[in-house]
Amino acid sequence: SPTSSESPAAALPPAAAAAASSAWSMGLQGRTPPWLEARCSVAWTSSVGKYQMPYVAEFGSTGFFRWWAPLLEPLDGEDTEVGLGTYLTPPLAITREDGSWETGYFAANRFTPDPANSTLCTCEYQGQAGPGQPRVLADYFIAKVPNSRHLPMEEACAPYIQQCPIDNATASRIIGKPFIEIYTPCSPLKVEAPWWAGLVALVLLVIGLWPVVNACHRAVYEEYLAEKEQEAEEADESRGYLWLGDGPSAAYLPPSKWKAQKFIKDVPAIASEV
Repeated sequence: SPTSSESPAAALPPAAAAAASSAWSMGLQGRTPPWLEARCSVAWTSSVGKYQMPYVAEFGSTGFFRWWAPLLEPLDGEDTEVGLGTYLTPPLAITREDGSWETGYFAANRFTPDPANSTLCTCEYQGQAGPGQPRVLADYFIAKVPNSRHLPMEEACAPYIQQCPIDNATASRIIGKPFIEIYTPCSPLKVEAPWWAGLVALVLLVIGLWPVVNACHRAVYEEYLAEKEQEAEEADESRGYLWLGDGPSAAYLPPSKWKAQKFIKDVPAIASEV
């Protein structure tokens, strides 16, 4: 037996549903239902002979859907139909024990090229007969609003928004024949990071690695100083210089100054050795 998941607006009279849909379309009630989010390949359409198959339809996460359909015959100099649509009422989902499901909603869409610059207002249903089965879209046209491209889609379709029939079978019986697309396969949308995410990651990486980089730099620099001191000591000893003391008080003394350092014992012996 089917079960439905209804939003508060789904059971309202048409006028109230239209008001609720306005809030929905403005993003106040939600986004695209997660189970509808997908990038699909359109394998078949009822507009036979119009498009080059397959073409791409994408149901994004922000309440919009799009399609890119190469035309078999160019129109107005364009060889690809590019469409954009949006949900105008909260989607009503039905799931069944056999694994099938469908989701219905009132929607608006428009596309180019379109000489009439129209907005289409529709009752739309998406569904699947079960896991692994093709996904099917059925579009029932309620109104076509010409010369409305300059208007927001929800405004163009506002006079026609209504509560759609409970499911696709009922819509077919009441409204008539729909436009159909069959999708196979559909894949999850890729989540793209915003442009600044890479910069933030780089900054965090630099901040996190800075202590390590600084420690490495310091160790290399200290090793460099030690090597230079060793080279200087060997060079001075080869010229007859004497290294006196340890640590910060150490000093190089040439042989001419040895006798002046009375605290040094056996200077003559050391000098004779040098």
